[in-house]
Amino acid sequence: MPKTFDFAVNTCSDAILDSLWAILKYKDLGILRKIYSICEILGLDSEEILEYLPTTDDGRILDKETRQIIHTSLINRSKQ
Repeated sequence: MPKTFDFAVNTCSDAILDSLWAILKYKDLGILRKIYSICEILGLDSEEILEYLPTTDDGRILDKETRQIIHTSLINRSKQ
């Protein structure tokens, strides 16, 4: 994940952090829509973020691995 993502998560307000957790945990939303929603809230370029995410050979974003990356960033921010 680019440093801009970690910086945005680390500097966001508690309310935004809660929103990011809600998006990540919402089961009826696919991983791509979660990424777009998170980027919109954090004011990030989603296309830039998508370049750093793990994908299959045919270009599909890997759900479990991507959720783990986001989860780790949110956990680290929550500990601040």
